[in-house]
Amino acid sequence: MFIRKNWLPLSVFLIAIIMVGLYVLQTQSPEKAPLKIYKTTEVEKPTQPQVPVGDASQGGHFHADGTWHEGPHDVPVPAPVDVDPIVLPPLSEASQGESIPLRTVSIPDGIDKDWAAMSPEDLATAIKAIDEHRVGAPEGYYYKRKSDGTALLDENGYPILHKRGEPFFSILWETGFRPTPEQYAEYKALGKQYMEIRAWTVSSPELDRIKAQREEMRETYVGPIPTIGYTFAVPQGTDMEAFHKRASERAAQLRREAYRKSGLGYMID
Repeated sequence: MFIRKNWLPLSVFLIAIIMVGLYVLQTQSPEKAPLKIYKTTEVEKPTQPQVPVGDASQGGHFHADGTWHEGPHDVPVPAPVDVDPIVLPPLSEASQGESIPLRTVSIPDGIDKDWAAMSPEDLATAIKAIDEHRVGAPEGYYYKRKSDGTALLDENGYPILHKRGEPFFSILWETGFRPTPEQYAEYKALGKQYMEIRAWTVSSPELDRIKAQREEMRETYVGPIPTIGYTFAVPQGTDMEAFHKRASERAAQLRREAYRKSGLGYMID
């Protein structure tokens, strides 16, 4: 009877108790930790570096002449296909210390004077006129001059006409590494031995010994060797990186020919 009469208040009371209990449980429950997302990554596997031919485990390399250089080997650049014919003057030890100008630019027929056809008197008169700036060069060319302003003459005694914007090469004999073929063969054999050891170890007493022996050979076996230099006068806006790259290729080619002509071909072939 009591429940029938009071069911509504009892129901409200029970509902209130349940709601209070739920609220207390909610407020007293431990705080949830923030959700963390982990991304799996694949560990990069070490790869074996590619070592160019002639390298010594990337610690250095030997050039064709046997010279040791630290650092990676430079990939040889092929000579440009548009190289003009190169005529080298006779080289001799008597010319040591003297810079020998080279005609490395072909002059089309009809532009330069026919110096070879002139008599000695006419040649002297023409050279004097160039020295005194009374005769100008054809369009796009100029006469090479010495520091005193007079005309620079080639090995035949003729003024050198040069194309503007092209490098001007010369040979100079200097004292450098000049072994005999037998000494150079020994030098290269030591270099090969050095690289074989360097392939599996960075440093060892044997490596130090070989390196010291090669350095001693370079200091002992010396003599006159031809070196190549070049000068240039280019217009503003020239791509200097491309210019020097091409000039360096030409200089390397000239050096090889100079070595062959002077009997040192075994050092570069």
